[in-house]
Amino acid sequence: MRIILASASPRRREILANAGYEFEIRPGCIEESYTASDPRDIVREISEKKAFSVEGELLSEREYRESGFLLISADTIVVIDGQILGKPRDEEDAYRMLLALQGREHRVITGVTLILRRNEDGSPERESLYLPQERDRSSIGAGAIQDSCIPVTSLDASGRKALSHKPQLEEENIPSQRICPMKGELHVLCRSFAEETRVEFYPLSQEEIREYISTGEPMDKAGSYAIQGRFAKHVKAIHGDYNNVVGLPISRLYREIREMTSNY
Repeated sequence: MRIILASASPRRREILANAGYEFEIRPGCIEESYTASDPRDIVREISEKKAFSVEGELLSEREYRESGFLLISADTIVVIDGQILGKPRDEEDAYRMLLALQGREHRVITGVTLILRRNEDGSPERESLYLPQERDRSSIGAGAIQDSCIPVTSLDASGRKALSHKPQLEEENIPSQRICPMKGELHVLCRSFAEETRVEFYPLSQEEIREYISTGEPMDKAGSYAIQGRFAKHVKAIHGDYNNVVGLPISRLYREIREMTSNY
């Protein structure tokens, strides 16, 4: 069974490859709107939106219907004082974010969605869904990056943008799971979860913030910083999964995949 990473993020690609997975990259281009209010539900909703967008494109190609696949998508946000910090619009926006974060603790939340789909004849092909240690690392991350841009624009009763065929989410820290009957013998298992890490920064001067922004590093990062990059020297403490802050909670992901496939 093929593993598909629905993300163009080089950081997520590196984390997944370093864990020993062989996968293809198929990023989804969507409008990141949401209807949820809780930050944990927001990242789940957006990650689901990305996953369903890419899933729809994969199902239009016979080779993916025949092989079956495991699709992985993710979305990361930074939260402080109840405010969600995504990627900065410009340098002034990055400055505003870093000024708010410096000298304080904040939350980094990553939502992950997994879609496990049987092949066309209904067989799960579990023997091909390997665990990392079972494969040769020489071919990790192989496969060309393919662009995918399918906006999801369905509306709910109030006219707001809504998530198409969204699974029911359960309580915090409990991944949602569903089995969806599809055409013929096809079935799909979908699960989403949110992982949270708390990060504390040392105090920064305005000059230090401006100097960091001038490197260009924060401009495509949630919260306007890269914990794995030049900003690492300003991080005082991390409580939780470091990789979650980078963009993909690989320890939790591994266990979710193992549990998801154990009885499939």
